Amino acid sequence: MMSESIQPKFLLKQALVKENTNGFDLATLEGDTYVIIREYLVTLSGEDRIIMSSLFNQLTLKRKAKILALASSLNLDPDTRSKMTTEEREFFDKIALATVDFKRSVEVK
Repeated sequence: MMSESIQPKFLLKQALVKENTNGFDLATLEGDTYVIIREYLVTLSGEDRIIMSSLFNQLTLKRKAKILALASSLNLDPDTRSKMTTEEREFFDKIALATVDFKRSVEVK
């Protein structure tokens, strides 16, 4: 069994590996993944915080790019939605709504 201080570090590294090996598809993350990692990051300092923050940024950038592509296509099946964290579902919904609004504003009527 891992100690609590190691678990978020492992969770972050595991999530990044899954995201990197999943191609264009989203890897499944638990709904509270970002909360756990953020709480862990604030406990770190110095080089550990820099390294782990960099890994967290890589993860969020990769997932954000995939979610933007999904939201732009307005094609999200329930399985893919279930792979998103709470924050990601909210982000997707906002981008999808903005995409619909944009399409309406540029449509030729």
